[in-house]
Amino acid sequence: MVLTLTILGAETSLGDPDLGGDLIRSGSCNYGCMKYAGRDTPWGALSSGKVRVAGADWYTFPSPEVGMRAWGLLIAHGPTWKPGFYLSVYPDWGDIASVYFGKDVAGFAEYVAGLKDQSAKFSKALKDAGFTTK
Repeated sequence: MVLTLTILGAETSLGDPDLGGDLIRSGSCNYGCMKYAGRDTPWGALSSGKVRVAGADWYTFPSPEVGMRAWGLLIAHGPTWKPGFYLSVYPDWGDIASVYFGKDVAGFAEYVAGLKDQSAKFSKALKDAGFTTK
């Protein structure tokens, strides 16, 4: 749960239409900012197409439910060149970000710091509400 909230919070402000950016405002239902890479993956197979935003192609999904299912499949099984990587390194936000965001992308250190901060906040809120978290 913390993994989902943290990454979707960092990528699209949990799908907020005002804070989530142009990809969310496009109606893509792509809350994890998954770049389009075809339909030959478990998550890509759920895609309804692609949309071009900020010079890149991104998956689109027919509904929020399908978009979230696709994101879950990416996190559980992806990326294609490192199957199962995300769950195998969680909760190491630096390792996750190195692949999900890109370690050579400008702003990488700030992105990792933001993930750590959001993760701590979500973990505390969930624990305070009586949930157990990893």
